[in-house]
Amino acid sequence: MPPRNPAYEKADLQFNLFVGKNIKALRTNRELSQADLAVKANMDSSHISRIETAERGLSFRQAIVLAQALGVELIKLGTWDFHTDSPSEKGEEPKPKLRVVGK
Repeated sequence: MPPRNPAYEKADLQFNLFVGKNIKALRTNRELSQADLAVKANMDSSHISRIETAERGLSFRQAIVLAQALGVELIKLGTWDFHTDSPSEKGEEPKPKLRVVGK
């Protein structure tokens, strides 16, 4: 087994944080508790909590199950809408807000 690369571990953590925040935002936008989502996804609510806080990584299968339970396409777990500061549900490419400095 090759040695662990700290850069990859950092990237994995950042990815898990990003996806976890998206899952939480999608869940709360649908007014679902962690327990509600856990039932829909056939998971334990503590597992949902650990995914949302990136204490635990997300397998591809779990991502599919959670996307289905949230009623979104899988890609929505990794898409962010910079206009609303929440996950994009329109499928459009987000456009970051720009501010002119020095005028």
